[in-house]
Amino acid sequence: MKAFFAVLAAASSMTILAASDPLTGRLEGVGHEPPEGYAAPLISNGDLNMLVEWMGGQTGVKRNEMIAEVYWQGRRGPAREAALLSFGCFMPKMYVDGKDAGLPARWAQTLDIKNAMVVCEGMFDCGVEAETKVFCALDRNVVAIRRTVKNVSSEKKNVELDLKYTLPPHDRLSGSWCNKDLYFTRSPYERMRGKWAEPNTDVRRTFHGLTYGHEVIGFDIDVVACDGDVILRSFELEPGRTCTMDWFIVYSDTFEERRTVAPDCSWDGLLAVHAKLWGEYYAESYVRIPDLRLQRMYDVQQYHLRCNATRWGFPVGIFPYHWQGKYFGFDEMYMHDGLVSAGHFDIAKRSPAWRYRVMHRALSRQSHYTARGKYGARWMWMSLEDGEVETAGVGFWLDHIFAMGTIARSAWTQYSYSGDKDYLKNIGYPILLECARFYRNNWIIEESPDTARIGRCTDLERLGPSRDRAFLTTCSAIYALRVAADAAAVLGVDKEETSDFRAAANRLQNGLPVSEDKTRYIAYEGCKEDSVGTLGGLYPFPIFGPSDSRQVEAARHFIAVGRAAGNMYPMGNKVCPWYAAKMSAAMTVLGDRHEPCRWLSEAAGAIGAFGETWEINEPGVRFHPWFATASGNCVFAVNDMLLRGTVPESWRDYAFSLPDGKGNWVECEVKDGKCVRRTVVKLSEKNMEGDRP
Repeated sequence: MKAFFAVLAAASSMTILAASDPLTGRLEGVGHEPPEGYAAPLISNGDLNMLVEWMGGQTGVKRNEMIAEVYWQGRRGPAREAALLSFGCFMPKMYVDGKDAGLPARWAQTLDIKNAMVVCEGMFDCGVEAETKVFCALDRNVVAIRRTVKNVSSEKKNVELDLKYTLPPHDRLSGSWCNKDLYFTRSPYERMRGKWAEPNTDVRRTFHGLTYGHEVIGFDIDVVACDGDVILRSFELEPGRTCTMDWFIVYSDTFEERRTVAPDCSWDGLLAVHAKLWGEYYAESYVRIPDLRLQRMYDVQQYHLRCNATRWGFPVGIFPYHWQGKYFGFDEMYMHDGLVSAGHFDIAKRSPAWRYRVMHRALSRQSHYTARGKYGARWMWMSLEDGEVETAGVGFWLDHIFAMGTIARSAWTQYSYSGDKDYLKNIGYPILLECARFYRNNWIIEESPDTARIGRCTDLERLGPSRDRAFLTTCSAIYALRVAADAAAVLGVDKEETSDFRAAANRLQNGLPVSEDKTRYIAYEGCKEDSVGTLGGLYPFPIFGPSDSRQVEAARHFIAVGRAAGNMYPMGNKVCPWYAAKMSAAMTVLGDRHEPCRWLSEAAGAIGAFGETWEINEPGVRFHPWFATASGNCVFAVNDMLLRGTVPESWRDYAFSLPDGKGNWVECEVKDGKCVRRTVVKLSEKNMEGDRP
């Protein structure tokens, strides 16, 4: 800390100056504002979720559409917006010799992904330095804060430390439950319709005030010091001396089980458990590659995926700006891909397991009154935790149907990577069967004994609504039909129905849209636009390989023109990380040894100061920092590139320990361009808990 401050000592405290090192997750700055493009680092346990700003707390100020405050997944306002409720902001406060020290004049901030902690260092004009460490315990809903203050002046300092918590009144909370919309009364988010009983109440007090019917639904936010109940801490500091103080912010409610910290738990004790759990997560696999920027991106994205794993599915992010933390069946698959391909089987399973738990809603959505089964299941395009109500705004995106293909992919890859046959029987196959029935009995239009097509729908949004014979959507249907048949074969069930699935998939493949010269697949019938969707038969729906010349030509064509159509929206001049990783994964399937790493490097070039991925991150065009879809896709693309051996020839030293998606666990080490160790172990022969690397 001292060396850093010495370098910046000559700078004016009002000058905004920052230097970032995304390889270490450290950002250094001068002044009371962060640099342009700043996105604060994330801490989360998949339940509590928050950003921590450079001063070690949260200002509640909007930057890049993000607000640093606390969100609690599943705690929402009323439908349809069902907005995440803000649970306020915390801010360490320091008073030196009776005066507010304010914000640091010079500062540094680091995201420590090993310990899932944010570390903030600050030099204050009053002659003290302060280091603030913040983490969100992985096993309970507690935020832990430690502040170490050093007197760097030549005079004794009287210091007071406090932890200010701001919880403003909320319009969606009103003294009692409101029973206006009877249609929604059974939904979980409805339970949180109420208002603070005591607006502006000091959050250090326990308070309640929400009702659901005749049952009181209460929640507590307690700020406690680790060594007693006194929140304000006062002490004297002689020159050169330091002092450390700790706080917990404890969140609990009766909405679900209480997750609290033991009263006698120390800050160090809580950190030890927290770090151990994170260490166990990271130890489930490993990747070591020579490209340091790619390595940092990969490591931060693995951290991000665990942060973003709720007890339900995987939202794009647990923030209001990220579609209010709702669940997309399309995006969720990419996050599942990242987790399951890295061997995080238990965490990954949350996604298909939750889809199965709410499948009765998806069956109702597609049933003929109460007659379920024939028409399959249709999950909402964007849903809440209960899976009951469509919460997306009205628009042509509601005409997507390829999400049933991505939900099917997660259901199948959970089995193909883990080898868990009990899971396949009880969760995976029921999902796969209903996804296949959805396409087979609703959307396939037979054209001849040999060809069929998918009816008009929205394919990728950039292509607009109502596209006929849409390529990506057709690939999703082909994939869903085939993997349902594969799963049935594993289980020895439904032979007749799934044989029909395979035949229908073959007819759809014969009817895919092609260019005028018949050399390549195109995005939809008559399309003149370029679309990343034309990679869809390679990734995310691997129905083709290097032997299909039309798919190969479609992929090569898009790779050549990708920069013109490589962002989620028609803006910017680069390829967004999500699309770049798709391009990488597709070219890996083709066995290319140049393009996969090239496009992953493109993705890594757009990461933020702490190594985080954005939806788009270009000067003047910045959307959605901490965009979990891209994180999952990039992790999967790196893993698949290593397993398939499509790494660049320039990589002379690398190693990995990963599942291969074919029932095996692979360990490999390459030194000086030569493979010095490679072991392949059948998962069925491997102790999944004790023997996994």
